[in-house]
Amino acid sequence: MATLRSILIEGVTWLILAIMAFSLTFRFDDHLANYLYDAASWPRAITIGIVIFTLIQVVLNILALVQHRSSGGITLNGEDAGTEETPTGAKTYLKRVATFGVPLLFLFMIPRMGYYALAPLFIAGYMLLLGERKLIHLVVTSFMIYAVTLLVFTKLLFVPLPEGTWPGFYEYSSWIIVLLQ
Repeated sequence: MATLRSILIEGVTWLILAIMAFSLTFRFDDHLANYLYDAASWPRAITIGIVIFTLIQVVLNILALVQHRSSGGITLNGEDAGTEETPTGAKTYLKRVATFGVPLLFLFMIPRMGYYALAPLFIAGYMLLLGERKLIHLVVTSFMIYAVTLLVFTKLLFVPLPEGTWPGFYEYSSWIIVLLQ
């Protein structure tokens, strides 16, 4: 079970990241002629959402901690909750590193391979990393997330996604764009 200190550190970390992201939106706060809101409105809405969800998560974690302590640390099946072992070792360490490294690799590769080719691989790969093993869930969830993001960005927001610069990936991205239009 998490401690109050770890809950607060996590919450403060997310709030700091959200404040940093919000402050960066002032660099591109220009008026757009064809758009009712300014260019920074969507990024600001997302960062405000991060703040709201962070505060909700901190409150819920504190309430769960209080409930856990008031029940004496006893789980529903009567066992002592304090005796559960957390996995350690190289495998756990590599999984933690990969949890943060895979999105960084995705960001590094997007200008080269493009969103259209890389996103489905990233989504399915990250789901595998997080423990999903059912093929049907991997395929359907990856496809749904990919389809929704493509429709939102290309049809609703008219925002171009990175096409990639490596041979083959640019052509594939162009084919997907033509297919969506």
